[in-house]
Amino acid sequence: MVFATGVESALGFLYFRGDSHANWLGAYLLYVHIVEIMNKALPQRQRHPIIPLSALEPSMVAYGGDVFGQLDAESRGVFKGAWSNVALGDFAEHLVRYLLPKGRRRARPATEIDLPSDRLGERPLFAFETPDGNLPRAVIFRDSTSDFLVDLLAEHFSASVFIWHKGLVYDDIIETVKPDVVLHIMAERFMTQYRVAPPLARLPPAQGAAEPS
Repeated sequence: MVFATGVESALGFLYFRGDSHANWLGAYLLYVHIVEIMNKALPQRQRHPIIPLSALEPSMVAYGGDVFGQLDAESRGVFKGAWSNVALGDFAEHLVRYLLPKGRRRARPATEIDLPSDRLGERPLFAFETPDGNLPRAVIFRDSTSDFLVDLLAEHFSASVFIWHKGLVYDDIIETVKPDVVLHIMAERFMTQYRVAPPLARLPPAQGAAEPS
């Protein structure tokens, strides 16, 4: 499944002004689309309803971005000059952030996980469990485009593992976890990197990673 959002919607802008990623609103709409498609494929007992936007906690935040951060001093000066009356400082914009409140979260960090996380380098592996054993198990291979999706998607699975390693899919992880659902979420610009990857367990430990005990 490939899904792309427009720059803006009736609800507001979906991408950061100075960044190549979807903002929190854009990420929420991506989450809705993913769950709609997933629930159609799952039996009724394994479906979890979409979390409404009204259930998320909004707050105002300042944001720079990966594109804005690469501007040279002259370009930043032009930007700040054009928006001098707004005085955004070192940021490109202020916008609404939507987060799932801690009091509404059922997903909790998994207590035990037998995966070669020392092969992932600086990218953290997230594993969650929920008390609803009827929900499916999932493996989600991802990149930075899903940063704002993790907490929302974790609510839809009895157990879930989120893996970020060069945006690739690793068969040995699927064989170990034996998930009901496998998702691969990555930026469209990385589609050329989609290829068969060696088993993650066969990769050497990442530099600085502790050897498994």
